[in-house]
Order: sequence, then structure tokens, then C-alpha cells
Amino acid sequence: MTEPDVREGMPAVKLSRAEFEKRFRSRFHDPAFTSLGDELDRIIAAAWDVYSHSRKAPRTQKAGAGFADPNTISLPIGSWRTRQSWKPSSAMTIRRSSQEYF
Repeated sequence: MTEPDVREGMPAVKLSRAEFEKRFRSRFHDPAFTSLGDELDRIIAAAWDVYSHSRKAPRTQKAGAGFADPNTISLPIGSWRTRQSWKPSSAMTIRRSSQEYF
């Protein structure tokens, strides 16, 4: 019996500039956007720059208390806000499961 060919990792799925622009423009097919061609060109250029440089979370802040290294770890601001929003509800769950609740 032969050994199976093990594949590791994922192939690159980076879009070409032309394909990126084609997909981006497809969202602005409505005639109302026709007069905004120059503005769309500038937005597409900025979006391509972000995409081509893989800047997924350009706005971050220090993680803060509750992390192993709160002054070194940086979290995307959206993730940090989400974490802050569920902290009160998780504290309530912990209280309910303790003896104090009863």
C-alpha cells in the first residue's frame, strides 16, 4: 500500500488587482453611483492598498488587565470593545453558579 500524499497549509488566495476591482465595483452597479466614479476610484485605491498589505486590524490598543502580558499584547479595537461588553454578563453567570447566588 502506498503512502498518502499529505498536504499541509493552504494555497494563496490573494486576488489580482483587476479581480479585486471587479468584485469591489460589482457592489456599486446601481446607476446612482455613476456620478461618483472618481470617488469610487479613490476608495478602490485605498481598499486595494489595505488588502494588498494585509492590514486587517490597523487600529489596536493594549489588551490591559486580565491578559498574561497586558502591556505587550495589542488587540483590535473592535475585539477589545466586544470583550468589554461581555464581561458584565460573564460575571453574572459566575455569581449564579456560586453558592452566594442561592
